Amino acid sequence: MTFSEAIKTGFQKFLDFDGRAGRAEFWLWVLFLTLARIIFYILDPASLSGGPVSMVFSIVTFLPSLAVSVRRIHDVGKSGWWLFCFGVPLVGWFFTLMWMITRGNIGENLYGDDPLIPKNDTKTGIYYR
Repeated sequence: MTFSEAIKTGFQKFLDFDGRAGRAEFWLWVLFLTLARIIFYILDPASLSGGPVSMVFSIVTFLPSLAVSVRRIHDVGKSGWWLFCFGVPLVGWFFTLMWMITRGNIGENLYGDDPLIPKNDTKTGIYYR
């Protein structure tokens, strides 16, 4: 997955809490959020304390960020409710980070197909599986 595909997928699936998201999709989304924050800070140093552009960006990206995080947790075979662990200082942060960097389950799991296995390509006539 490319950087632009990750951003596009994040916004297209902003209400999709089903399925799985690979590490690339999740971490490229996080990179997008980080780069945007840096750009906002360069353009307006007050944005760190809640400038209007930063606030609008936070509101617009909240649901896509939550959705991609839930799909990432699904990729390792956990329920999206496990994201509440992030609210527990240190221990919760450790487990959440561990799940985000761990390779997802190989093959299909309870939450869907492996995002790393290509889907059938009707344009080229290549069929997988």
